[in-house]
Amino acid sequence: MTRLSLRGATALTCGAIALAALLKFDHEIALWVQFTLGKLAYSTSNGAALFLLLFCTVAAWRVQLGRREYAFALPTLWCALLLGNGVHGWLTVRYLQEMRIPLSQHIYHWSGESYSFTGLFHSHLGKTAFAVMAQAVEWQAAGYDSGGVFLTWVPHWAAWTLGVAFVLGCVACLLALPSLARRRHPAHVVLFVVAGALALRGMVDGGPLALGMPPILIALAWVSGAPRRAFWSVSALLLGAYAALWLSLTNALPALGGFLFPLGFMTWLGLVGRQRTFSVHLARLLLVGLLTAMLALDADDNLLTLVAPLPPHCQAVNFAQSQAVLWDCSGQTAWQVYRHFAEDPRKPHFTLIMATARGGVYQLPVGVLLVDTWAPELTLKPTPAWQQLAWVPATSAGGWLRIEAHASQQWAPVLAAGQSNAISRNNYNVYLWELARVLLRGGVSEFVLMPHTAGNSQRQGFTLLGDDDSLLGR
Repeated sequence: MTRLSLRGATALTCGAIALAALLKFDHEIALWVQFTLGKLAYSTSNGAALFLLLFCTVAAWRVQLGRREYAFALPTLWCALLLGNGVHGWLTVRYLQEMRIPLSQHIYHWSGESYSFTGLFHSHLGKTAFAVMAQAVEWQAAGYDSGGVFLTWVPHWAAWTLGVAFVLGCVACLLALPSLARRRHPAHVVLFVVAGALALRGMVDGGPLALGMPPILIALAWVSGAPRRAFWSVSALLLGAYAALWLSLTNALPALGGFLFPLGFMTWLGLVGRQRTFSVHLARLLLVGLLTAMLALDADDNLLTLVAPLPPHCQAVNFAQSQAVLWDCSGQTAWQVYRHFAEDPRKPHFTLIMATARGGVYQLPVGVLLVDTWAPELTLKPTPAWQQLAWVPATSAGGWLRIEAHASQQWAPVLAAGQSNAISRNNYNVYLWELARVLLRGGVSEFVLMPHTAGNSQRQGFTLLGDDDSLLGR
């Protein structure tokens, strides 16, 4: 591949700007764009999609304008990735051990009205790199999770190390492009850019064990020119070991879709630049079919449910006020319902949608770690969403307790029966936010929620104490 033409770089830039504008456009089309880019970036965040668009645009101009080659660029990129992923992995294990959280479980950490998610297979502790850099320039990204709730739990040097590794890796990846573009097929250059962007983002948002990271790092190593002799054997061994680790801790095979899609996409891009033999054509055709099927199945659950008309007798309930507000949403789309209540269709905080009557679970046991309180006593008052609340202390780290929360049968179930979709997951997220608001109003200013669900089982549960044991002030 020679240098990218000026017309090509300009067209790519205009396309990226158009997609970025559509992402921020208050219309259902934004969901379509976000879903498509999100499958590539294995994320439901607009931030991940915007970073990918920005990185690809800068990379296009680097290939178009760049002439000088830098031999140190690729080694620097890999040093940054190894350093950043090592620090992030250590921070994740350190945090889970400090909180005495089993490696198989994920948690939600609240500090005031801000929260973040973390677990071994998708950690947000690395996002503290964005938080410290944003603080340094006195900038705050409204509506984005910057990992700020974890700042008090992450050493300052570790957050800055991750930030420096991220910036250094981005620069090194871009500097390596002219050399790569002169000796590789255009499809392999695209593979390098996409894999490099996703690997660097995943280094701080997701961590080394996030679902898409193993195939992305392997693809990046291959296109960077890794030794061929034992490459495929070692790669297959690493992918198999990762899948075994995931299944041994989670028992959740369907979740591997987030692992298989980037693996298939990266493999397809690699085959595009290979010699055109019958076997290569057949493999590419099979991969296109597999990726299309995976995309369609995912869209049916995570996109079409938000943009298709809701069935008759559908109702929505909003808990933003002290009294629940009901709204008839028959014939509306879920996107229209959420926007009616000024909610984010991907992450609503107050609005439940009762679209079907397929049943489910209305009770949610939750482990709660009290990190900091503003009142001398904990008071849990029922709300329109959680009509019954009971709690008991437990013998674990700090001020762990167990809450049994029961939702009203007139609302949507906390955990819907059957295959989950975007609406049922949104409903679950609203219930978590309602429980968080109960705790915030009840005297807690910082806490950790560990829901006990089928996908977050309590195989290593707590030993309950008596009702007279002290809870606050431990």
